[in-house]
Amino acid sequence: MISLLLIMLISSWTPAGSRSGHRRRDLAIEASPSGGYEPIVVRCPANFTIRVAGTDSDFLGQKEADYIAQKAAKSTDLWQTYLAGVGLADFDVANFTTSNPVAGETVPNIGIAMSGGGIRALIGGAGILDAFDNRNPEAVNAGTGGILQLANYITGLSGGSWLLGSWATSNFPRFTALNQTVWRLTEPSSYTSWNSVKRYPKAISQAKRKSKSGFPTSLVDVQSYILSRHLINDTHHGSKVLFSSIRNTTEYLNRQAPFPILLCTSRVNGVSEINSDTPIYEFNPEEFGVCHPTLKAFIPLEDLGSQMEAGKPAREDSCVQGFDNAGFVIGASSNVLSQPGFRKFSWKNILPEAYDKITNHIYDEAIVPVSRLIHKIVFLFPRPKSAVLKQK
Repeated sequence: MISLLLIMLISSWTPAGSRSGHRRRDLAIEASPSGGYEPIVVRCPANFTIRVAGTDSDFLGQKEADYIAQKAAKSTDLWQTYLAGVGLADFDVANFTTSNPVAGETVPNIGIAMSGGGIRALIGGAGILDAFDNRNPEAVNAGTGGILQLANYITGLSGGSWLLGSWATSNFPRFTALNQTVWRLTEPSSYTSWNSVKRYPKAISQAKRKSKSGFPTSLVDVQSYILSRHLINDTHHGSKVLFSSIRNTTEYLNRQAPFPILLCTSRVNGVSEINSDTPIYEFNPEEFGVCHPTLKAFIPLEDLGSQMEAGKPAREDSCVQGFDNAGFVIGASSNVLSQPGFRKFSWKNILPEAYDKITNHIYDEAIVPVSRLIHKIVFLFPRPKSAVLKQK
């Protein structure tokens, strides 16, 4: 019940583009290979394998490492401007920036983490990041503007992923612009209004198309439609926008934005407890994977959903593209259905039976699944046929 109320509250926001008083800025890039929300099955690329994350030099993906190195190499002017502005006593700015900037060696390797907390996390996080933005004159005068541009990484989960997903797919604009053109959080609305209720069938229909295409679906697919309407700056409400599309934005291509990472976790068989040793999965514009020692493997994000066996495609035609819909990724990171408190609700004869009209799939592990009572509606990804580590 709590999860459904959350979905309805999200859906009560006035959708982007519903009023003509504001002009759109930097529309999200549409790149879905199917032309819609559902993924497609394709022939596998040549030499396609899973990357096993080891230690030291091969711990990071090559594209991520290149991004950080290239961004740091362009940061000399940013460091000079920021350090000169804060007016540190007895600090030689010129000497600090004489050598070639290398993240973590000659200059700090800054990362920012955005917490969860639903809409409050989105609003609060946007305010904090705007106070670090050198495009905000007040922040520059206060001595904090510029930290955002110096950061090499930015991560978020749940409400923090709403913020980062919306920001990154919109080409990393100022957060005030997002509120004016996409979020519009100050406009009155109600989840019981006809304008909100009429969207629910469309959300279910989108998830059903994915299921009919042969892919596992869950309430996260329904939630993704609603989230996309309010977070993705796109005329088709995010149905064609992939999370991997971020790497084609100009700010990303020019290495002017922090490397964005969205986080989520998992339960085994839907019942295991989440603790400090629970695997933490990450989505970034280049890869999806986990550094946990039980798996420590990554797959190119554009190939997410492909059937793998011993780190390689199960068949030549078993690969998938378009699984990384941006709304789906954001929804996976903010899936509240896994909270243990949901176990006390008697959903067994309500939600699973209703949702069976969309999917009959059952999977053993997924991103943040929940108890056995509602396992049919929360699992996102099928279990791989064999673990990557079995090839060793």
